[in-house]
Amino acid sequence: MSVAFLAIGTGLGAAVARGTTVWSGDNGRAGEIGYLPFVSPVGQILEETLSGVGLSRLYWHFGGRGGAEEALRGRNRAAQQAREVLLEALAYAVSVLTLSYDPGRIVLGGGVGLHLGPWLPQVSERLAACLPFVVPLMISSQGDIVTQQGAVILAIRRAEQELW
Repeated sequence: MSVAFLAIGTGLGAAVARGTTVWSGDNGRAGEIGYLPFVSPVGQILEETLSGVGLSRLYWHFGGRGGAEEALRGRNRAAQQAREVLLEALAYAVSVLTLSYDPGRIVLGGGVGLHLGPWLPQVSERLAACLPFVVPLMISSQGDIVTQQGAVILAIRRAEQELW
């Protein structure tokens, strides 16, 4: 089974793996999903909206005071509006991964992604309205460490290739 990992934290990145093989592309830039065009009140590319920095900016744009944590936890109108735009951006990112790679599931991680569990049903509903199939979404059970673990594994593999 293939799995897509979407890291939503300070920035935005994705990885697709089949078994233990991570697909990195010919130049190592596969997964730079943050550069996709996505227009919102706070930016022109996806990472400017779908990230911790983006969520903070959205919260401020809608009149909130505080950062991404307050936007995720808040019950005020500014937090709700900021989350609405963030979830629209997430649905877009998930649809791109779904249609491009057809993964068996998409796992969310990163400082923001790990806290989006309560809203995954809403994202799935948005996707079901526009796609003929919906890939299961889940939050990483490994917490935020999975990104660092993946980077270490890739670095070891690259070192092995260069040495042998």
